[in-house]
Amino acid sequence: MIQVLNVVSRLCAHARNGCTKFLDEAGHAEHELYCEWRSVRCMWCQWQGSINQLASHVTINHHGAILANTEGSINIPSRRNNIYFFEIDKVVFCLYVWHKPDYPLCLCLMCYPLSKKDMETVFSINIVNRGLHISQSIHPVSDAVKRDKVFSDPEKCIIVPNYIKEGKASFAYCITPGSIM
Repeated sequence: MIQVLNVVSRLCAHARNGCTKFLDEAGHAEHELYCEWRSVRCMWCQWQGSINQLASHVTINHHGAILANTEGSINIPSRRNNIYFFEIDKVVFCLYVWHKPDYPLCLCLMCYPLSKKDMETVFSINIVNRGLHISQSIHPVSDAVKRDKVFSDPEKCIIVPNYIKEGKASFAYCITPGSIM
């Protein structure tokens, strides 16, 4: 009986949001983890919807959201936090820039992955200041990770010391999809 149940297809758990895929037991868990119809929450207003609606929601409802390209420069906020929003091949990334004047600058790239390879994306920064140079890279953190755990884990964020960020207004960055560090 169990063998019969393992080969019977069933509808994705995210069907209520619009997914129409029928899955066997073997492919079911991975599909639901990366399903483009899974529920996510907006980082600004706690709106909830499917992942494929998030980019549209942010651009329509949050005019202060900073839409960014895959490379360029990011301004260091003076007294607040910023969130930069990227959409690369339908995959949504959010770069959280946490900043207080007397603390190191912390950067974390969150990802709303649609496949395993999306988590292999690399976010890199390069800062040169008064003869000092910092160049670091990280992989994104999945949206499944609680945000309060991110900035306390050095493997999930880039920390820029005060002596490097002092006097700098911006720094160079690059996002490389599907790369391995």
